Amino acid sequence: MGRPSEPLLSQQMIVDAAMAIIDESGMQAMTTRAIASRLGVGQASLYNHISNRDELLELLNARVLAGVDLHPLDHPDWKEAVYGGTLAFLKALQAHPNMMGVLATRPARTDPSLTYYERMHERLRDAGLSAQDSARFLFAIDDYCIGAALNTEVDVEINNRQDKFPLVTEAMEAGRPADHHQATLRLLLNGLMATVDMTKHSNSEFSA
Repeated sequence: MGRPSEPLLSQQMIVDAAMAIIDESGMQAMTTRAIASRLGVGQASLYNHISNRDELLELLNARVLAGVDLHPLDHPDWKEAVYGGTLAFLKALQAHPNMMGVLATRPARTDPSLTYYERMHERLRDAGLSAQDSARFLFAIDDYCIGAALNTEVDVEINNRQDKFPLVTEAMEAGRPADHHQATLRLLLNGLMATVDMTKHSNSEFSA
């Protein structure tokens, strides 16, 4: 009997199965037993391709960040490049919201994540920002995007207390804008840019 044309198991297959379980049922459901059952193999065979859970989490982290489209960062206007790169980052996170706990608590050390941050820093530094201001941008962007990916479906409920909270009621009736993330990111980035501009202006006046 000849050997099968395709391997029965691979690292990519394990990561695919683990990600599917996380997307469907959450991180707590992602066990070696669940992965093995989904792939139709024994649990022990998984360890021929992945050493331990920590390595698997690193691979899953890399899979999420590999989904960031880096093309917007080629925009000739650095502000549009950073805005587009941020939206691409948010879109990649929103594709796997159940991964946010891992992404938010593990250091960025996979090649896909470091590639994204390197490109963002490159555009910010080329625009004249210092290393500190560039880091400030990315910390703020990360905080917003991770929170937005976690809370995409969260709504406010006032339970017949319209008289007590009229402004909240009015806002709820207006509905969530389809482009609320885009608009919020514009506000966030514009505020960060203004802060950097003011800091530069203040520093130049002081030095003069």
